[in-house]
Amino acid sequence: MVFLKLFLNFLIVGAFSFGGAYSAIPLVKDVTERFDMISAESIADFVAIAESTPGPVGVNLATFVGTKVSGLPGALIATLAEILPAFVIMLLFSIYFRDVLQNRKFRFALSVIRPCVVAIIMAVGISLFIDNTELYIAINTKSIGENLIKGLIISILLIVIMKLYDYIAKKRLSAISLIVFGAIFGIAINNLI
Repeated sequence: MVFLKLFLNFLIVGAFSFGGAYSAIPLVKDVTERFDMISAESIADFVAIAESTPGPVGVNLATFVGTKVSGLPGALIATLAEILPAFVIMLLFSIYFRDVLQNRKFRFALSVIRPCVVAIIMAVGISLFIDNTELYIAINTKSIGENLIKGLIISILLIVIMKLYDYIAKKRLSAISLIVFGAIFGIAINNLI
């Protein structure tokens, strides 16, 4: 019964997450509230992990939630359910609807959906920030200002390194290198300050 519930819920998430994974976050949040095993705090952790791991955020979220609910079988079922609607839609589009993008009504429908997706993503960002700030204040002894200072120091160091590398090597530093440097500086600064 849990597997069927997991499959149907993530099938809905996959079918209605227009605009990418960030628009799926409120749907995933609704799904996770249906399972008593997952707390509201875990959702923000899942989003952070899904953003920092390789692959699509929506698929990663489905995998994490499925794992939390019922282990490896849950992860496989939730992931399959998440990607199935997009796979079927793209398969049908490639076979039957080659000229659909030229249709004026279809283009109008997409132009109406885009602002809604932007609003959904902004609402999720604000709600995650508010939820995490309240949780952070409730369980952490460090002040928010201290973490803001650490974040600013890390950001400034990364900008300086990036600009120095650009100047010396006459080429841009890769995004992967910036992520690695950011992780190293984050760990170092957290241990030093």
